[in-house]
Formats: sequence, C-alpha cells, structure tokens
Amino acid sequence: FFVLSLVALYICIPLVVIIASLPFVSVSIIQTLLMLWRAQRLLAQHKPYVIGATGSYGKTTTKQLLAHVLGEKTSVFVTPKSFNTRYSVAKSIVEQYRGQATALLEYGAYGRGEIAHLTKWFAPSMAIITGLTAQHLGLFGSIDAIVDAKSELIAALEKEGVVIYNAADPQVKKIVTAGVAKWRRRQQTKQALRVLASDPAQSEPGYRYDLIDGYLRIRYQKHTVVTSLIGMHTAQTVELVARAAVELGLTPLQVLARIESFSPSSAFIQRRETKQGAVIIDDAGTSNVVGFQAALTALATIKAKQKYLITAGIVDLGKESDALHRKLAQQAKTIVDEVWFVGWQGRQEFMEEFESHCTTEQSVIRKRVASLKTHDALLVEGRMPGWIEGLLQ
Repeated sequence: FFVLSLVALYICIPLVVIIASLPFVSVSIIQTLLMLWRAQRLLAQHKPYVIGATGSYGKTTTKQLLAHVLGEKTSVFVTPKSFNTRYSVAKSIVEQYRGQATALLEYGAYGRGEIAHLTKWFAPSMAIITGLTAQHLGLFGSIDAIVDAKSELIAALEKEGVVIYNAADPQVKKIVTAGVAKWRRRQQTKQALRVLASDPAQSEPGYRYDLIDGYLRIRYQKHTVVTSLIGMHTAQTVELVARAAVELGLTPLQVLARIESFSPSSAFIQRRETKQGAVIIDDAGTSNVVGFQAALTALATIKAKQKYLITAGIVDLGKESDALHRKLAQQAKTIVDEVWFVGWQGRQEFMEEFESHCTTEQSVIRKRVASLKTHDALLVEGRMPGWIEGLLQ
C-alpha cells in the first residue's frame, strides 16, 4: 500500500502543478490578447505602412538600419531591440507608437503558426526575408519546418504587397517560394506577387563593397563612404535596406548618406580596444552559424600578431550541431591562433581541431584575457558568462 501511495503521488504531482498554474497561464493569455487588441486599434487608427522582417538571422540589424535610413523621408516606428513575440511587439506599439507613417516590425517564429497569428493582428505591406540557417533547428526539427514557419509572413501580405529577400543566401529562396504559393492560395489569384531579390554581388542600387581595416566601405558613382559596419556580411544588410528604401521613394545617394551617418547598436558586431591596446571584435549575444562565420571573416581582416577566439558555441542546432561546429572550428583554425571555450555545445569539435591551442579552464582563460596587449585581437562570439563580461570591460 505504501509503495502504491508513492506511485500515485508521483503520478499526481505533475497534474497538481499544471492545475495550480492554470490561473497564471489564463491571466497571461488575457494580458497578451488585451495588449494585442490595444495595439491593433492604435495602428488601425493611423494606418501606417507596415514593414515586417523575418529570418533566421539579421532581423534586428536590418530593422534598425532600415529605420534610420527611412528617417530621411518619413516618420518611423520600430520595435526595440529584438522584440518579436506577440506580447513584446504589441506592448512596444502601445507604449511607443505615436502615429508614425511607417511601422517596422520584427516577426519571430519559435514554431509553426506563430508568425501567421501575429500577422492577423498586424498585417504587413512589405516582407523582408533576411536569411535562413540552422538556428533553432533543435526546436523546429528540420529546415523545412523553419521554411514553413518563416513563409507565413509572405503569405499574409496584402494584394499589393512586396517581398524583398536576401538572394546572397541561396536558402532564402525556399522561404520565398513557399510563401508566394501560400499567398496565391490565400488571395485566390494567379497574379504574381512583387518579389525583389537583393544581392551585394549584383547590387541593384549600383553599390560596390569592400573592407578597410574591417569596416565596410561603399562606392557609388563618384562617392565613397566608410561606414561604421564591421564585416563584409553587412553588405547583405545594406543591400536589403537599400532595396526597400529605394522601393519606398529614396534615391541610392540618399540611402548612402544615411548609412554613413548610422551608429550601430550592440545588435551589430562592435569593435573596441582594451586599455592595453588589444582589439576586441565583439559579437556577443545570440549566436548563429552565419553570424559566427561572418565574425571570423571580419577577424581575418584585422591586422594583429596574435588572434584569439572566445566562444560558448551555438545552442539549439539539433542533430546538425556536431557537424556545424566542426565546420566552424575548421574555419577558425585558418584564422585564430588560440581558442578559449566557455560553453558545452561544440566544445569537443573545437578541442579536437585545435588540440593544445584550445583551453576550457576558467583560471587559464582569466590569465589569457588579462594578458591581452597591443597587436593582439580577440573575437568574442556568442553569449558570455558573467565572469568573462567583467574581464572584457
């Protein structure tokens, strides 16, 4: 009897927890719905032109740069930071939208149907698709599932909607194809949706890109500007932004001037120096494969005698984790002299590739960070533990 009682208790505990949490879950749902309703009413009152951005990477950076560029011509509301869920998007609209003519929203997906649900509250007129990678593969299970989720933004476009996509990432075309098919079914039409490709190699505005000491330089006709954007990968962001801005009435020269005046937030790769003169390439925060590769490429352009990488690896890559970390480790091996690994995902792959030139010991890493000096360069990739953040100040 005693054993049976224990078994019954063991079985019932989860049920008790679920029942006890129901009032809190219900309150949360009601709060979200009320916030969505208030935000929808606010936008319906002013009828802004809604631009939606989605993708596996680059949503926040594209959104922020585009908001700055469009500020040349119109008033722009943009959701802060990486806010891209129902509640965070709605709350930011309620608290910060003040009748701006353009609303720039980020649509995040952590499962099928999430973007579709968000678009029912805030339907976009323009969809920007930034990129597709294995980010959240562990959550979705497959690339096809990610494609299906991201394509919901395109499917929700109005009849006169526009899609602008990053053609420099060949995977993105999958999202566009799936989204256009859904859009046609929804609109019950065979007409073509306006779809614009964006690719720095075939720049529609006519920009030419290169790097100078790690910073993106843009040439256009007789004009040359050195931006505050680090890494050649930022040319993809610039192209997306330029394509959208020109579509909305700005000239390529106006876009160029606004990009030159842009001060990147922490969502972008940052460059700074320590008191001892070492260069820090800071790509801390959420990491993804494409961003990791781009940061390594940016590090390769920096002139330094010794180059180091500190990383925690990338989470949520699912069954592709080992292979993708192996690929990153092999790329890093051609660029950096030593790796300091502070996470678990990918640790084995980096240790096998770098052998004695990869350390995981906290005490050793502390000493190595403290010893950074002039002519050293360190790439900080991904979210760092608190003890590292303090050392890198």
